[in-house]
Amino acid sequence: MSRKDFSKMLKKILIYLLVLIASVWLVFPLYWAFTTSFKSKVDVFKPLFIPFIQYQPTLDNWINEIT
Repeated sequence: MSRKDFSKMLKKILIYLLVLIASVWLVFPLYWAFTTSFKSKVDVFKPLFIPFIQYQPTLDNWINEIT
């Protein structure tokens, strides 16, 4: 592999890495809002790190918004 090819490949990897980081940065608040909408009021303020495993999901918040 020539130095020029390596440089192009490295540049492409860095660009994809930046796009991946930006995507996670932009999508994480949506993920957080979505998972929080299934938590009870008590569970919202508990330090849970694995959503849908450490608490019981509930549709009460969605039912209150729809009705």
